[in-house]
Amino acid sequence: MTSLHRFSHPLAFNILELHYGLASKGFSILFSWIPSHPGISGNELADNLAKSTTISLNSPVPVNDVKKYINSILHSK
Repeated sequence: MTSLHRFSHPLAFNILELHYGLASKGFSILFSWIPSHPGISGNELADNLAKSTTISLNSPVPVNDVKKYINSILHSK
């Protein structure tokens, strides 16, 4: 857990802290970065669909609400 303190952005630290908490409770979480692949029709379609969801969100869920929800799950196990 001390290695998490090397991240300077608070959101990155919070995400990794929650990941650590969930992993210690037996959850398996995998983060993947999938780059776009211009010129490949299936990937371009997936990229456009992913971008459209971020644009069309009218009321994003606040980070604190997500943290509270995940913490409630952690404490219930």
